[in-house]
Amino acid sequence: MHKLLTLCVCALLCVSAMFAQAAAGLGAVSGTVRDASGATVPGATVVVANDAKGIRRTVTTTDAGIFGVPALVPASGYSIKVTKQGFNDYEVRDFEINVGQTVDFRVGLQVGAATAKVEVTAEAPMVEETKTGVTSTVGKEQIDDLPINGRRVDSFVLMTPAVTNDGEFGLISFRGIAMGNAFLTDGNDTTNSFYNENAGRTRIGSQLSQDAVQEFQVLSNGFSAEFGRAMGGVINTVTKSGTNDTHGTGYWFFRNRTLEAADRYSGGVKAPEWRHTAGASVGGPLKKDKIFYFVNFDYSNRNFPALNRILNNALSDPTGNFIPASNCTIGGATGATQAQCTAAINFIQKQMNVVVPRTYNQELGFAKIDWRPTERHSFSFDLNAMRWVSPHGIQTQAVLTSGNALANNGNSTVQDKYGKALWTAVVTPNAVNELRFGWFKDRLSDPASSDLWPAETGPLYFTVAGTTVGAAQAYPRTYPSENRYQLADNYSLVKGAHTVKFGVDFQTTLDWTNQLFNGSGAYSYSNLTNFARDFSGNTGGVKSYTSFTQQFGNPIKQLRTTDINFFAQDTWKLSKRFTFMYGVRYEKAWLPEPTLSDPNWPQTGSLRQSSKNFAPRVSLSYALDDRTVIRAGYGMFYARIHGNLLDTIFLGNGKYQTGISLSPSQAGAPVFPNILSSGSGLPGNVLMRYFRPCSQSLQRIQRGRDCRYWSIAAGESV
Repeated sequence: MHKLLTLCVCALLCVSAMFAQAAAGLGAVSGTVRDASGATVPGATVVVANDAKGIRRTVTTTDAGIFGVPALVPASGYSIKVTKQGFNDYEVRDFEINVGQTVDFRVGLQVGAATAKVEVTAEAPMVEETKTGVTSTVGKEQIDDLPINGRRVDSFVLMTPAVTNDGEFGLISFRGIAMGNAFLTDGNDTTNSFYNENAGRTRIGSQLSQDAVQEFQVLSNGFSAEFGRAMGGVINTVTKSGTNDTHGTGYWFFRNRTLEAADRYSGGVKAPEWRHTAGASVGGPLKKDKIFYFVNFDYSNRNFPALNRILNNALSDPTGNFIPASNCTIGGATGATQAQCTAAINFIQKQMNVVVPRTYNQELGFAKIDWRPTERHSFSFDLNAMRWVSPHGIQTQAVLTSGNALANNGNSTVQDKYGKALWTAVVTPNAVNELRFGWFKDRLSDPASSDLWPAETGPLYFTVAGTTVGAAQAYPRTYPSENRYQLADNYSLVKGAHTVKFGVDFQTTLDWTNQLFNGSGAYSYSNLTNFARDFSGNTGGVKSYTSFTQQFGNPIKQLRTTDINFFAQDTWKLSKRFTFMYGVRYEKAWLPEPTLSDPNWPQTGSLRQSSKNFAPRVSLSYALDDRTVIRAGYGMFYARIHGNLLDTIFLGNGKYQTGISLSPSQAGAPVFPNILSSGSGLPGNVLMRYFRPCSQSLQRIQRGRDCRYWSIAAGESV
């Protein structure tokens, strides 16, 4: 492995000059210029232009007849013109560049008068000959014309190869990997790194308006060294920009329950539901060919009540409509009284087949400015903001059969903000530098739904025969409030048959959380009879529950993760049909150190970090003909350390938060519905968690990474 890395690094250093491929959030044009005999033509002038965008870039071909024009805004309406003294001009008009795409041309110049011109009709190639990885593009036509549920625009990526829904949480999954992926917007990182998923999670309407999205690039496998922090795939979203023509749209979408079937678990009940989404967009020039703008505002209002049901053979009848009296044993040493059974049954039946009001309101705003003062310099600035508020919206299913629409629900608020600043500078005709700054903020705040709490027990969480009939354990919480700053710089140029790029990417992310899970205590009952004995008429202080748990400690944590990444890559055009790409990426992360730890377990005082995250990437493509291309590749990829995992390590160090777990017979065990004011001096379990280094055999496989964390339960007084 070390030999392979050495060869890759040495090969990159030996390349005499370097050029960028299609950058994150942008596209590129490349090609080879030959004469009628097939010989390469050096010194030809190549002009790539887009009149609608005010773009004009001029380069010259290298000694090998190669040219490249990187960092182009994805759009239609591009043209290319190739000129050389003694040859007819070559021109292609009206072709499109997609995000992440390098449009490659085979230019054939014919000997003739300088005034003669050959125009070629732009047609999409049967296959992309220079593409080496598994990448796909979801374009504007698909986004505008295909139907989509709820206008959640990122759902369109499910149409691409190797991408599916994880089936449990609705997350996007690459080859079975649902939480090891990267999400970019205009090339900047907009991944919620606490959960390692798309910003705003899955319950919101959308974190970016469908009308503000131009296209998606989906990298499923074999992507270049420029892309990292992902071992599954990468989704790169490109937003719309203004042009020299002013365009605007207005829209309104409406949906209700009329054409919908009743949920299979609803018992025939079809709760009233409707949804409105309205918005408008406008884009155009502030100064022709120089300054362009695009703005969008989008508002959604939805009413979607939840049906709370209890389908549990130990509690309810098979239809889930009532609780049979026979499920509560009356009399005897272990039975309840008639009054106790009646009170317990009435308490639970009040929660059965209840329609829980639930709504959401979402506001989305997006604005973008593009400024091209000269042909050599261009600037782009954009900002997106989203606010989503949903009373009783933690649970999103239409019907919940375990009582969770009432007993495990909460209010939800999600706020997303992110912005980008990009400076593209043409250093020389064949050298380009891109400097990007990104800011990202994602805040998930879930207040408790106190209006859903049972009046008899308040915020207490408890279960009967596995069904939750109390209040929710997890809320209130802010989990997390994430703030990130990112700075990236890429430099590129072209010479000979090589197209190479190198760059650095720095970012720092702060996750702030506020949650004391199970801070109000929790009781567990194995059956209805035991619950009835404790719930009412318990004058003797009977304790019939199976266990009582409660959490104590500091609810607030701050987790800062800083990482820096370097990459270098070369695309070598060995022949007109053979393209070879090789590169290496290095990723280094600095993890936060626990502020509290247990001196009896020194492992809880620090988090082991790896400094060996080298990721070589090698791939090739060979065009057998215009219809068939053979591609192959090898690479290593790393996912970032989840903030959620770091939070688990902090909580599991034995000091930050501690939990009490008591059986009814233990000293200090409370009587239902009481909870503890303090856990001091009571017996309980402390679950220790810490990073454990890989064994020697695993180190050879994992290349020295800290591949897992270790947990151990220790019984002690806390």
